[in-house]
Amino acid sequence: KNKKKIQLSNFLKSNDYIFIEDFNSLINQILKKNKFKTDAYNVGTSKTYHQLEILHSINKILGTAIKGENKAYFKDKIDTFRANILKTKKTFNWKPRYNLNQGLKSIIKDK
Repeated sequence: KNKKKIQLSNFLKSNDYIFIEDFNSLINQILKKNKFKTDAYNVGTSKTYHQLEILHSINKILGTAIKGENKAYFKDKIDTFRANILKTKKTFNWKPRYNLNQGLKSIIKDK
């Protein structure tokens, strides 16, 4: 029986993840815009996932049953990080196209 485990830094901490193709499409939009005010722009999807959700999605895609082992490497004071991308979407007429599962499937099928 498969008893593989992977160490995760914090099961319940949630982060905003973005697929590289979405990031690249934003860079292309910025370059096309050519004229814009220098400012800070958040990049992400405005959706959060914790590490166990990601591991579950990977297991589903691969048909595996890898378990997560909680290893608190960092004592973060922030439990959830979600990027507010409203300004980025409006300024560059951009939005992410891929959800977590689509991005993971694309990465995994390339391996």
